[in-house]
Amino acid sequence: MKRKIKKIIGCLVISVITCLISVLPAYAYYSDTEASESKMVSGSLKINIKDSLDFSPQLNPDVFSTRTVELEKAGTIDFVYTVSVENTSGDLCSNLNLKDDTTNILQSLASFTTDKIDFSVKPSEVFSAELVSDAAEWQSKSCDFELVFKASQKGLASGGFTDTKRISAKIESGKWIINSGDIVINELMWMGSYMDPNDEWIELRNTTSFDIDISGFQLSKIVIGGAGGGGKDEVLMLEIPAGSIIPANGFFVISKLDKASSKINVDPNLVDLNLELSNNNLQIKLYKADWTNSDNLIDTADEASGQPAAGDTHPAAGYQGIFYHFSMERNDIPGDGSLDANWHTCLEFNNTRIYWDNGDIFDYGTPGAPNLSDELDSLLQSFIDDEQRILSEGKYEPDLLTEPGEENVSYFEQGPIPTFSAPLPEEIVTEEEPLIEEIVQESGPQEPQEPVEEIIQEPAPEEPKIEEPVILETLEENNNEASLEQPAPAENQPPIEESIEPLPNSDNGTTDQNNIETNEI
Repeated sequence: MKRKIKKIIGCLVISVITCLISVLPAYAYYSDTEASESKMVSGSLKINIKDSLDFSPQLNPDVFSTRTVELEKAGTIDFVYTVSVENTSGDLCSNLNLKDDTTNILQSLASFTTDKIDFSVKPSEVFSAELVSDAAEWQSKSCDFELVFKASQKGLASGGFTDTKRISAKIESGKWIINSGDIVINELMWMGSYMDPNDEWIELRNTTSFDIDISGFQLSKIVIGGAGGGGKDEVLMLEIPAGSIIPANGFFVISKLDKASSKINVDPNLVDLNLELSNNNLQIKLYKADWTNSDNLIDTADEASGQPAAGDTHPAAGYQGIFYHFSMERNDIPGDGSLDANWHTCLEFNNTRIYWDNGDIFDYGTPGAPNLSDELDSLLQSFIDDEQRILSEGKYEPDLLTEPGEENVSYFEQGPIPTFSAPLPEEIVTEEEPLIEEIVQESGPQEPQEPVEEIIQEPAPEEPKIEEPVILETLEENNNEASLEQPAPAENQPPIEESIEPLPNSDNGTTDQNNIETNEI
């Protein structure tokens, strides 16, 4: 009996020990169940990375390239994370330093890593890259790499749940040694717009395949009769502010007026009241730094002497008429901007309308976009001739007055639309109002007469019509008399018989008998 009891007790002890051993692994390894204050806790750790723009802008010695990366908590467990760089490739990688906005300490990009960062305190990181050397050999280079985010369970020195996310990144260097021709003065609205001579703008063009920082660039102009007396003096016109960048093969518009005040339908990159483009002796120069140092000269527009062969001092191209205003555009191959041959006048209408306010048909140009016109100004003279002809005929009405949403008004007071050698836009229309003439019968002593009927003369080529009830019955050819059958007289009133004389017109002349329909008996 005692042996049986011992066996039972022994089995119970073995069972208890076996159960305890089966529970112990839950405290040594993490799967989906964890221990916290002697309680069993279920949870998961998962991180996501929101979409973000890559590093920008392109690096140069004075400009960092930055990127912001934001994390998301997709699980239930709080976490901390670290960031490191892996899998670098590209010539530029060895010439880059990188820092984050938590430690704000520059490290070599290839070996970059951070300490643990608490997600609950800082769910995003801002990274900044800069050049180690600004030598010319590091221009127009790139570096590809991965940013690796490793998350681990918060509150544990080691072990626990983990999650890892990788994102691709790229850093590019731009051009910081700017040579002549890399940026050109591409277009000038030196005359202003129709009815607003202050509506001037100038467009710069980046001819390279890399972004170019033009912060601190300066534009000069020529003034007549300055400090040197009656001569031509170069003076500083304006300086381009910090943070101004022209994208690769892009444009940069500097305007005297903002979009709301100007007739252009684009937002200028820079609005500066100091912009002033002369209508005579025009010359604008672009410098990459101090304009008093000729080594900084990048480009020149015009030569400040106009077109001597034409006997004037107007700019090399462009046109200012009474209503036509055409910009001065650089040729596709820029060449020397001081030569007239490298400029032409914008004469393209249809494809330039998107750059101008609704209803504006007199201003031509392409602010902030590629030039569209033929580089030959062969059509310009036809516009000039037609404008002068319209003015000489007194058919010019000087106000646009077309508000958005309203119908276009006629730009000519009367008469047919002039035929332009270079056709005007379809918006210019005229309409003739019907002409109304009154024919009044006259005779000797006035008797009671029927009400005067009106003859409405339709616009040519239709023949004038005489409305009922007037009916011409007879017309005597051998004498100048005709009998006219009158409507039945009123009761107790004798019929009226009159001798019909030729009807006078409203100008006391004789009505043309050929303009009256007759029924011969």
